[in-house]
Amino acid sequence: MLMKRLLVAVLVLGACTMTAHAGLFLGGSVGDVSVKGSASTFDFSGSATGSKLYGGFTFIKFFAVEASYVDFGSSDDDISSTTDLKIDPTGWDVYAVGKLPIGKHFEIFGKLGIIVWDAETTLSGASSSSSDESGSDSAWGGGMAFVFGKHFAVRAEYESFDISDLDTLDMTSIGAEFRF
Repeated sequence: MLMKRLLVAVLVLGACTMTAHAGLFLGGSVGDVSVKGSASTFDFSGSATGSKLYGGFTFIKFFAVEASYVDFGSSDDDISSTTDLKIDPTGWDVYAVGKLPIGKHFEIFGKLGIIVWDAETTLSGASSSSSDESGSDSAWGGGMAFVFGKHFAVRAEYESFDISDLDTLDMTSIGAEFRF
């Protein structure tokens, strides 16, 4: 009986705090993508301009969930004097986001989640081939947001995607966010 009362008290308290800071947010970002990988016969290092569209819901001022579609652009590298390798990854991700407001107009955040990705790889030159691979792996990131009024924010962030077939896939971006 005590556990039931404690659970009801926690739910009521949570509902009270959620209504003050709860809300939907939508945004978009653009930034620099870095891709590195290696195999037994070559090393790959490329960069591209990536973009993402994201949305989420803030439950309390310290916690939100966020999902996004990310286009990492097309990265290519000459892996030999006659061969070029191009990697074109995209993905859908979901994060749990921890937020720390600092005053009325600034917040920092960290996020941990998962990405479901797809990558098209094209090898051209002396020998040509292409392949399409997909999978799901962990992702994490962090950043800061400058909040203007109640409904608009500009945010800068760094995200790292632990894709099993690559050494690194990172994105540093800046974007705009609308809060409802």
